[in-house]
Amino acid sequence: MSSPPPAWVLLPAAREAAAQQRYGALLRLARTAAGLTLAQAGQLAGYSAATLSRLERSVQPLTDVRVLRRLASVLAIPPNMFGLADTPPTPSTRKAPQATTLADQGDAGQGGPVRRRQFLGVATAVAATPLRNAADPSGHDPGRLLVARLENVVHQPSSAPAAMPVDRVREGMIAAKADFQASRYRRLAERLPALLATATADAGTDPAVLAELYNTATHVLIKLEVSGSGWLTAERALTAARASGDPAVIANVTRNAATLYRRAGRYDLAEHLALDAAEQLPIARSNATVEHLSLYGMLLCNAAYSAARAGDRSRAHELLDHANQTADRLGADRNAYWTAFGPINVISYRISAAHALGDAGTAIAHAARVPPGAIRIPERLSRYWIDVARAYHQWGQPARCYQALLGAERHAPEEVRSRPAVRTLAVELLSTPRQTGMTSLREFATRVGVAG
Repeated sequence: MSSPPPAWVLLPAAREAAAQQRYGALLRLARTAAGLTLAQAGQLAGYSAATLSRLERSVQPLTDVRVLRRLASVLAIPPNMFGLADTPPTPSTRKAPQATTLADQGDAGQGGPVRRRQFLGVATAVAATPLRNAADPSGHDPGRLLVARLENVVHQPSSAPAAMPVDRVREGMIAAKADFQASRYRRLAERLPALLATATADAGTDPAVLAELYNTATHVLIKLEVSGSGWLTAERALTAARASGDPAVIANVTRNAATLYRRAGRYDLAEHLALDAAEQLPIARSNATVEHLSLYGMLLCNAAYSAARAGDRSRAHELLDHANQTADRLGADRNAYWTAFGPINVISYRISAAHALGDAGTAIAHAARVPPGAIRIPERLSRYWIDVARAYHQWGQPARCYQALLGAERHAPEEVRSRPAVRTLAVELLSTPRQTGMTSLREFATRVGVAG
């Protein structure tokens, strides 16, 4: 089966560049979305940074089929976007490793092993050459550092991790959740991998705690678009959650599993998983817990976004209206079970759904309904501003898109400077003919890892 396309392929700018045969622009989009500098991408493809720069800027035409195929293979660019026919793998192509993960269930293995192979090949080169960041004198991208350490634990677990009392592991898990919601990637890189190693090796670890540790790792990998390893951590989280027997833990873990399926293009299955987990929560009673109501509402939002990505407008609105009814039962935004769920959070999902449905104006109208200061969790506030930036980009308003990205950076700098989605938008803004209202755009682009 073919792998799902990278997220940047779905951008209008990517489709337009392909249609207009502006292959240099496509190359730059793919490289920056992968978080690679010109030197890193050139090393993978076998070209100098200068050559790659000339190709991206169309100073040197991209017409050689062999060069196009090589670049498409290295940077996971769908061949048809370069005007190439899809061809079967050659005998020299490495076979994907076999593994039992969530991607193998329900005929959802679309690209799971292939995507893992592609990512790990790139990640090795990336880890060897840290990204330089103007606001980061240490030369380390916090997201890349976090991913590298998580993958070391997930793929090469330590045979003798440091022992830790059970209560300390639980406290560490709660602290890791707080770090994630505060978008403190450096601190999370110091805390989460060590906790994962210890909790995995200790047979006495509470499975609910183990599930939430792996679930946090999955959430990080989803945000940073590391889908290969994300499938593995999601599988481990779900296994531990089922062992705990707690429907709340299972529901929380299922949210990320559904997200992975959605990113693989399995929208129906993603919606089904989220709604099935929601139905297991006892929320019908008048004394339903805040935790269960919050998880139920978040799962409805998750399912609604999957419906929106599938283009099912009426279904998305129906599910979001249902989620809003659940939020009304809570009365206010809370952070029960690390959900940040409430009426404002439902509006945030309406923004995401409207953008997915191509309704940029509607997305901005929803965003205007969020009062200043209403979103207090940095990770959620960053998502809000990035979604607003996406909507303005979709609407053809680059200056406002840029201002929204600056808003996200003010509240969650480590996350914004680590996310491929932000790099993709930065590349698009840099290619805007007139950059009125975008003072210091190049400095911002450098901070988020767009070089060259």
